[in-house]
Amino acid sequence: MMATSVGCGDGCEEGKTVTEYAEITDVSQSLMTRHLADLGKINRYHEAGYDLIEAKTDPMDRRTKRNQLTAKANASSVKYWGR
Repeated sequence: MMATSVGCGDGCEEGKTVTEYAEITDVSQSLMTRHLADLGKINRYHEAGYDLIEAKTDPMDRRTKRNQLTAKANASSVKYWGR
């Protein structure tokens, strides 16, 4: 997994679950779910989102979704942070 500073500070790894990100940022799971949904391809209102995050099924546990940056988000992080 890649380390990135997008969203939760230096050293934060992408590929975590909603629960893991909620614990890292000390917010509720429901709030984190809303934030990640708004950053996804389709937001919580079923409108076009920012398309910066995508949830992928964990190959080791198909019940689990892991959140990763999209190509658009990676390009933006290179542009703004040089990473």
